[in-house]
Amino acid sequence: MNVKKLLFGVVLPGVLSLGGAVYLVVYGQQRDLPPDWWAAWGQWVGGVGSIGAFIAAGLAVRAAWRTNQQQAEQLRHLQRDQEQALAAQFGVWIGKQRNGTFRVMYHNAAALPVYSVLAVFKCEESAGETKPRDLGPTTEPEIFNDADETMEAVIKDQAERELGSRMYNETMHSRMLSDEAFDRIDELRELVRMTVFFRDGNSEEWVRDHQGVLTPKAP
Repeated sequence: MNVKKLLFGVVLPGVLSLGGAVYLVVYGQQRDLPPDWWAAWGQWVGGVGSIGAFIAAGLAVRAAWRTNQQQAEQLRHLQRDQEQALAAQFGVWIGKQRNGTFRVMYHNAAALPVYSVLAVFKCEESAGETKPRDLGPTTEPEIFNDADETMEAVIKDQAERELGSRMYNETMHSRMLSDEAFDRIDELRELVRMTVFFRDGNSEEWVRDHQGVLTPKAP
């Protein structure tokens, strides 16, 4: 309950009640009013106090409702974190090696395998995907060979679309033939995007995008 609501819901009715009471006492004494008038005055004061109490109770109910909503939201976040705990230990990414090449790496830090891992690649107009496979726990990052080969195939397909099959093959065998073409192939390696679908040890299905963001798979 904030200060503004407290002021208008509790303090203001109380002040009005007290001020009205003082005024009516003075007014009644000056006019020498009959006993019936004093009874009516008491009812008026009680009515104002009841209104203030009603407003205060309403504000208290609203504050309690908001508290319950916040607690429910915190519980939902906690439940989501618990559901993601197993899936969050599995990651797949495209890493640049010391020699300048790009490889698809994966790491499963969980005690259970991940199942039906499917890596989907997109590079400009070309696309490809791996066959689903299971990946067991690992102690350190390892090369995801199936995904690595699929990524290279997608890059090759896009390069051949742009450069032609002959120039692509010549460029890959001898950089001296076409520095411009070789640079374009390097650019395509930077442009390739990967999305990974998998099922964790709790049989929950997940999607991890190119930025590494983990989300439940849509039904």
